[in-house]
Amino acid sequence: MGAFINRTGPYEYLSYDFSNASKQIVELFVAVCELLDLRPRVNQGPRGLWHVRINRRPSVARLLKHVRVKS
Repeated sequence: MGAFINRTGPYEYLSYDFSNASKQIVELFVAVCELLDLRPRVNQGPRGLWHVRINRRPSVARLLKHVRVKS
């Protein structure tokens, strides 16, 4: 899982991203996120790669508290 600054127009906010080609791995990751009260968003890219984004403020705050951001 990686962290990045998402820039949309005048806004910037921290987001977390996880990608994998295996639907089962992504489903497992999403299930764990939901157990931890995180709200992930899932979509499948054009090449079959699954992407999970965690970018809602309460979810990002929970991750920052426990995972932090690598510098």
